[in-house]
Amino acid sequence: MSVESIKKTYSFPDFLMGLDFVHRIAAVAENQAHHPDIVLKWGKVEVTSYTHSVNGLTEKDTVLMAAVDELYQTIQEKQQMLGVGQKFPEFNVTATVSLDMKNAFTQITNESFAGKWKVYFFWPKDFTFVCPTEIAAFGKLNGDFLDRDAQLLGGSTDSEFVHHAWRTHHADLKDLPFPMLADVKQELCKALGILDPNAGVAQRATFVVDPEGVIRFVSVNDLSVGRNPQEVLRVLDALQTDELCPCNWNKGDDVLKV
Repeated sequence: MSVESIKKTYSFPDFLMGLDFVHRIAAVAENQAHHPDIVLKWGKVEVTSYTHSVNGLTEKDTVLMAAVDELYQTIQEKQQMLGVGQKFPEFNVTATVSLDMKNAFTQITNESFAGKWKVYFFWPKDFTFVCPTEIAAFGKLNGDFLDRDAQLLGGSTDSEFVHHAWRTHHADLKDLPFPMLADVKQELCKALGILDPNAGVAQRATFVVDPEGVIRFVSVNDLSVGRNPQEVLRVLDALQTDELCPCNWNKGDDVLKV
């Protein structure tokens, strides 16, 4: 009699969400009277269904794992947006970084630009109207962000090839100095909780992340309303003081002393 198994790994942005998933799996397994091995790690849950049947894996195994898959998909679709104090999720996506096709694309992960502040900003779709005004405005401030040891990273659910075509044909985007992330599988947007449930695109969201990978600022605009990149820069300045900064504080102003 041989032992066969089905093993799957599910990713989550933090430990508590993974723990909640484990509890939900346990309830499903109890209902089906078939108990898999479950291993909870930081940001990951490993589920393995074993069988000791002489005929190999049974329908009970496949039904259970299909139910776990469906449960995970439901959680992903209903996931709330990550907030201040939470870890930015792990990711690995292709990004458009140049118009030269020989050097146009590269892989970027959450470990890229280690030790720096990062400003992630997402837009709904390429080849639209509001989005390029924001992207170009962030591009003009790229030097100011770099002066603050911060890396800009823009992105949407469009492919790297669509990004490249858009940059090629839009005068204001030709010389963008930062990567355009291509979250074509929507995994990063889902992990962040910013995938618009109706339009199926990234919401107009911004995340400022510190060198330890912790989210320090979040904002989301309506799909029809552009952001103010200068305000994002102002918030970054305030966060980097590690002081109490009053309303409308700007770099060089006095901070609050208590």
